[in-house]
Amino acid sequence: MQSTDKKTDKSRPLLLIVDDEPGVRQSLQLVFNKTYRTIEAASAEDAIQKTMEESPYLILLDIMMPGTDGLGTETNQIRERRVPSDHADRT
Repeated sequence: MQSTDKKTDKSRPLLLIVDDEPGVRQSLQLVFNKTYRTIEAASAEDAIQKTMEESPYLILLDIMMPGTDGLGTETNQIRERRVPSDHADRT
């Protein structure tokens, strides 16, 4: 079953896998697809967009990607879009 099929199964939480290496994204998807619905992003910018569109339950983020260190501005933008304001002090 592909990740697009799993997106329709709302009984499992949504996991966003962010990595610039397609093989890493595919491997992580294979590991987690029985527990989570999975979607992928190849860049921090794509992850920001998908976070706004999909509101994932969990995000696995590569911290060594081209154009970003994974811990910089993009990560803060993802967190701001993902964490509701009443939970921001818990992160």
